[in-house]
Amino acid sequence: MSQLSFSEIEYLNKKHVALCEEFLNRMDRLIPWSVLERKLTKHYPKKGNGRPPYPLVVMLRAHCMQLFLTCLTR
Repeated sequence: MSQLSFSEIEYLNKKHVALCEEFLNRMDRLIPWSVLERKLTKHYPKKGNGRPPYPLVVMLRAHCMQLFLTCLTR
């Protein structure tokens, strides 16, 4: 059995949800990530020559966050 670190114990006792954490949770509830990933997989670069691409899910979430934050700041 592994022992919890101080930061893990502190996080377990956390009652307040940060604004950015609420934003990410809401984004997860509203966007069908698996459907988008299936549709975009055929167009996303594959491993091959050169540097391997970032995982599609990571890039998709980062792109959506960038779009939403751009819209919020206007």
